[in-house]
Amino acid sequence: MFHRIYTKPFTRVNESWNYGYFDSSIGKPCKDVRDVDKNQKNSIEKPHWIEGHYKHVAIDIVCETAFHYPHPYMSEKTLKPMANKRMFILVDAPGKLKYLHDRGFKTFKPFIDETYDTIKHPAERMTAVLKEINRIASIPIDEIKASVLKYVDILEHNHEQLVVMHQQEREQLENV
Repeated sequence: MFHRIYTKPFTRVNESWNYGYFDSSIGKPCKDVRDVDKNQKNSIEKPHWIEGHYKHVAIDIVCETAFHYPHPYMSEKTLKPMANKRMFILVDAPGKLKYLHDRGFKTFKPFIDETYDTIKHPAERMTAVLKEINRIASIPIDEIKASVLKYVDILEHNHEQLVVMHQQEREQLENV
């Protein structure tokens, strides 16, 4: 018989995302995570399993779908850490951090070395991203917690900027 031993809970990806929210049992309907309260137009609604996941995250490593894309674009993957007030490293097309800055968002330098965002060559950019992830992973958790507290103003700013952007897009859709 084959047994797997895990050093801590939620080691496997499937286990970490199973908060009892998705249940395929017969007779229980699947709840769509996009169901939101329509009366709260000015807030970014999140399903409870995302809030539970982000409760244990200090820095989110955002892996966009199109790493080799010639120019950056905004997707929900980039917005999730901002909606949850978390720091992030972007594994994305070059220039994504500048793209965010141009739209009013702020980032986390000098704590996160953002020079990886300027590298055009995909392999070199990935090497730089991995080097930065390894550097941060070697920092003691107490230092990371202290750093997150130093960037609370930026985390709040990004969240508010996201709320404003969400509200503007919603108004544009309602006026169509």
